[in-house]
Amino acid sequence: MRYNRSKDMTRSRHRHRRILLNVGMGLSLLLLLATLALWARSYFVADVFRWSSNAVFASRGDVGFSAFASSPFRGLVPLHHAVRPAPPNPTGWLGFGSDQEGAAVIITTYYFPLWFFAAAFASIGILCRARRRAHDALGRSAH
Repeated sequence: MRYNRSKDMTRSRHRHRRILLNVGMGLSLLLLLATLALWARSYFVADVFRWSSNAVFASRGDVGFSAFASSPFRGLVPLHHAVRPAPPNPTGWLGFGSDQEGAAVIITTYYFPLWFFAAAFASIGILCRARRRAHDALGRSAH
């Protein structure tokens, strides 16, 4: 009987693909759970992380990115917890929006709803699962 190297290569490739799909599903689930926790927390506490001339924040179901035209901050400022969430953002379409404020220091802020990130991470997990099922079905029919 002759050794079939291509069959072993195919099995190895299928195994690696299955491992990558499992890692993708696990990472997607982890990010989804973290996003849902941040989403719930954002209605009670505002989190702000500032550095140089930018800031990222989570408040009232949104995550935002602020860019300062002239930086009022120097260097890295640690995570800051506000006692109360910020007032609702001037949302645009489905919670996405932007805002510009200030006279001496112009601050441009972009808002993204946390439901969007939760839906994206859930979709990635669903797609990984669908690919895995298709891959498993193909592997069973080949044997």
